[in-house]
Amino acid sequence: MTNRPGPSGGRRTSAPPSSSPCWTSFSSSSPSSTASGSCGTGSPPSASPAAASSSPAPSSRRSVPRSSKASRKPEPAWKRQKRTRSTPPTGSAPAPNTEPTTSPEPSASTKASTGLPAAEAWYAGWAQDDQGNRPPNASTHDHVIHFAPGVLPPARYFWSATLYRLPERLLVANEIDRYSIGDRTPGLIRDDDGGLTLYVSNNRPADPKQAANWLPAPDGPFTIAIRVYGPDPSVLNGTWTLPALNATT
Repeated sequence: MTNRPGPSGGRRTSAPPSSSPCWTSFSSSSPSSTASGSCGTGSPPSASPAAASSSPAPSSRRSVPRSSKASRKPEPAWKRQKRTRSTPPTGSAPAPNTEPTTSPEPSASTKASTGLPAAEAWYAGWAQDDQGNRPPNASTHDHVIHFAPGVLPPARYFWSATLYRLPERLLVANEIDRYSIGDRTPGLIRDDDGGLTLYVSNNRPADPKQAANWLPAPDGPFTIAIRVYGPDPSVLNGTWTLPALNATT
């Protein structure tokens, strides 16, 4: 395509179809000059190199609009998860109940789970006394635990009996700062036959021998957990059992 002066001083912006043998030439000396009307038999004038180079070549690469999905950045995973959690799909099941549940009280015949292998630790306890009071209550009864001679908790490492007040399951503040009794408790006094008796009460016993083996209890319900570390096989197979928690008054 070439730009040539038009009849009225304008410029011709298009050439006749290449199939036509004639073309019209205009003089560029004057804007009012008329067309010469010459008709030739050759090819029409070719476009100048400058004009040809000024037209950009069509691009074969297809441009993608900015708003298309291909140009969008992927959504971060954390944002996608947050949206999914905050807006559950319609018709989905309701969220499970996350309220804490109360586990049953341990009993003398039930072993508690410690997270350790059974050969390393064994837990049990007293959830009621011999009169069926569940849980035992130190505001109405004093209690004793009697281990007969030769039947103390068989442990390779050590054993202990720890008292907790209910329902909080917390240790009980007391005047002698004793919260548990075991084979490492100093000052315990054995029975005349070699056994061991523990005295569980809210008030300190008046008898010095009983006071030495006193396990303080709250003025209310309680439970006692016993722990045997390195239990003997007789503990694991049930041959050895816990004695009863006897209510005395």
